[in-house]
Amino acid sequence: MKKNQVEKHKGKCAMTSLSCFDCHKDFNQETYVAHYSCITEAERVQGSLYKAKENKAEKKRKMWTDAIYRAIKSTNDGKVKKILDSIKDEPNTPMKEAPFKNFLKNKGMHNPITATEAFRLIKEASEEMQKQPQKTTVEEIQEEVSKNTESEEVKKKSKKSKVEVSE
Repeated sequence: MKKNQVEKHKGKCAMTSLSCFDCHKDFNQETYVAHYSCITEAERVQGSLYKAKENKAEKKRKMWTDAIYRAIKSTNDGKVKKILDSIKDEPNTPMKEAPFKNFLKNKGMHNPITATEAFRLIKEASEEMQKQPQKTTVEEIQEEVSKNTESEEVKKKSKKSKVEVSE
């Protein structure tokens, strides 16, 4: 069955694991969600002899995802950062403004001003990446973003504990 039908089926069936029809990998009920792409039939049949063709759409998608991480790194606005954090791992974030705003509405984020600002930051980061050669890898940016997120959570917890002590 297709991936979007799995949720419906989980309610009807007491399954414990799932297998991808294409790549034959097994997943539990939580990890299948992260499986967005897998090997093609040609890769499976040819094995180590397979030579991949350059996928322009996938390259463009990866660049857009990298731009989201760079936008997270560059923004100081908490609302915009929250939006960007929530979409950073989405595989299908739209690359045009109107669909992007609609995408955020469907995710429950209805503030058009914040959505416009988030899109502007991503677009600027994307244009900057196209102009300059990449100085840092995506993994370095993702690591830095997660460190910043963790340090912000620690700061929030310490503020809460200070508030509790002062009351």
